Amino acid sequence: MKKPKKLFFTRHGKTAYTGEFPDLTPEGIAQAFQVAGQIADIIARFNTTDVSIISSPLPRALGTASIIASKIEYPQQAIKHEPAIRCMDFYNPEQAEMIWKSFGSARAVDIAYSDDPRFEQGFIVEKRSAIQRRFYRYLGELFERFISDDLPDVMIHTTHYEVLWQIALKAINRHNVESPPLSHCELIQLDLEEVRGLQVRTHITFRGFTDMMCFKLPSTLFGDQF
Repeated sequence: MKKPKKLFFTRHGKTAYTGEFPDLTPEGIAQAFQVAGQIADIIARFNTTDVSIISSPLPRALGTASIIASKIEYPQQAIKHEPAIRCMDFYNPEQAEMIWKSFGSARAVDIAYSDDPRFEQGFIVEKRSAIQRRFYRYLGELFERFISDDLPDVMIHTTHYEVLWQIALKAINRHNVESPPLSHCELIQLDLEEVRGLQVRTHITFRGFTDMMCFKLPSTLFGDQF
């Protein structure tokens, strides 16, 4: 049996979108320290030093990753940039700004994101379905690395709402509970525990709920199973 592995995914801390590192508000910094403490405690119980931190290239995600790295004594220069978990691509920034202003707040955008057709048109911002495809392709590749014994014991990812909204929503919807959208620095934990052929048994933990799911490879079909 393969050694279990842990994948962590968290949304960056609250930001003012300055574009300047670390691009976190005081509240965002506090959120990042809080999730860093959660991760540090889990790693300590897992008893490993084989850890990797991967971040979206955006400053607000890198700022969050930097705080997590400082908490677990991980070298800042070793944080890896991963384009597959970047934020949405903007094709028309002026029209995108008009969409955001129509909601009045960033949280209102979060609430509407999964249903508003403007996020699936694909000519103002990247389609939400396209973002999910690149995320699930990346996640599937991690599962393939697990099968090949080429995965660190722990991988920590700092990314964005539009990358994680669907996996968070599906994790909580399985329990038929009313739940607000993913917040800043909430933690999603995947425990990869067993391989049977090209199928990986996984436990997904979010907001205190844990579910066991089995995922089939290859990675090109990975997203269809969520």
